[in-house]
Amino acid sequence: KYPIVTAKWKGPVSEWGSGNWAKGATKFIEVATTRPETLLGDSAIATSRTHKKYGKLVGKEAVLPVLDRKIKIIEDEHVDAEFGTGALKITPAHDFNDYEVGKRHNLEMYTMLDEKSRIVDVYGGPYAGMDRFECRDAILLDLEKEGLLGKIEDHPHSIPHCERCHTIIDRKSTRLNSSHTDTSRMPSSA
Repeated sequence: KYPIVTAKWKGPVSEWGSGNWAKGATKFIEVATTRPETLLGDSAIATSRTHKKYGKLVGKEAVLPVLDRKIKIIEDEHVDAEFGTGALKITPAHDFNDYEVGKRHNLEMYTMLDEKSRIVDVYGGPYAGMDRFECRDAILLDLEKEGLLGKIEDHPHSIPHCERCHTIIDRKSTRLNSSHTDTSRMPSSA
């Protein structure tokens, strides 16, 4: 769960991990994810205006757990209001679909994993330097401690894996794959 900024709650007043980080928050938006460690790279939460519970939150801000970063709640066609919670955390630098959502909404791309799948210092907070799976476990424990973990259940998902070694292939934003090349101005080959 991500707390919503309101007139009475502007953000956390206690440290992350204290058990009181979201104290005073009264409104939340719940997202489901198979990769909780990537919340460190979230730049928005997407929902549908037709969603009964969350549609009215479009245009508001939520506070990203751990890092206290304020992120927008946006409407996007990628969201199926009937699937899961009806809200998606958007991590453009680490998910192929989220990258497309990020482009449509001009969202920041926070690259939170290095080339060895360790959490980078700049966006890692207390998880900086951890392996992604170690971070996943630690974030789940801390979300639970802060009262922000809804439930954990098994769910199959489609993250690409290497054909040879079967390791997860993480989408990572780089200059090469996040830039646009206008090929219409290139000379044609003879």
